[in-house]
Amino acid sequence: MKLIEFIKKYQLVLILSFLVVVLIIVKFLYRGEDKKEIIVPVITPTPTVLIEPTVSVEEFKTEIGQEINYNYPLAQILPYSTENFKIERYTKPLVIEVEALNSDQVLVEKEVVEWINKNGSTAEKHKIVWK
Repeated sequence: MKLIEFIKKYQLVLILSFLVVVLIIVKFLYRGEDKKEIIVPVITPTPTVLIEPTVSVEEFKTEIGQEINYNYPLAQILPYSTENFKIERYTKPLVIEVEALNSDQVLVEKEVVEWINKNGSTAEKHKIVWK
């Protein structure tokens, strides 16, 4: 009688204890041997292409410098401004953007052409875009 009362009272605890024992047994049965596989990485050589420069650095700088001097001859002295006009930058090769600060357009155009010719270039070579 006491055994039946004990089983009824602790039925859930007994079932859980039984399941724990079964799981421990299963764990030890299917545990297997501790095999540690050693994985050796495979090193495959990959070919690399060495690129030889076709020109030296000095020749490259000279070529780039010549191209910049040809396409942007006044770039070293820009931005430039007077009371009549302001030149900020080249917008494209040989295209200068000029902002007129004076209302006398003829005077401003004359001053811009004189400034371009005075600084080692020609106004005919440049296209002037008015802002």
